[in-house]
Amino acid sequence: MKSLDILEERFKDMVKTGKVDTSVINNLNEFKDYLNDYKKPQERTNLLKKFSVLHAIETQIRIINHMIWRVGNAQKIGDNPKVADDAISIFSNLNLVNDNLTNEDSNFLLELTSELQVSAMKNGMYPSSKEVIKSVNKKNIKNDFNRFMNNMVEEVEKV
Repeated sequence: MKSLDILEERFKDMVKTGKVDTSVINNLNEFKDYLNDYKKPQERTNLLKKFSVLHAIETQIRIINHMIWRVGNAQKIGDNPKVADDAISIFSNLNLVNDNLTNEDSNFLLELTSELQVSAMKNGMYPSSKEVIKSVNKKNIKNDFNRFMNNMVEEVEKV
């Protein structure tokens, strides 16, 4: 059983019992580690070619981080067991994005990622824009932009 299926089952169990089980945070962190490991080799390639994959991975990581926050704070903020219902409602989109990370059609992956973001936002499983902005590493953006521009130059020179 793959990690997203395990996560979905864990959240379904929470809905059945009506109680949030914070031990699911370990499973969420394992999935996030998987995404980060998958992302590393992608970052070393041509950013033009891997933008959709990197965007899909970053989107999933933001969602997982927000799930972790909501599960960890469910008792304090009265989010028990609503957090489990909200999580379950985005798993189909999360699975679709994750299953299509190797899809050659970058537009299709971007479309799936957008649908995931919208679903996560509607269900309170996406951080606020303020939180997203705070999470952005300015040094990484500058480095990624420089790599992107170098890739653009290489592509233009081929023409």
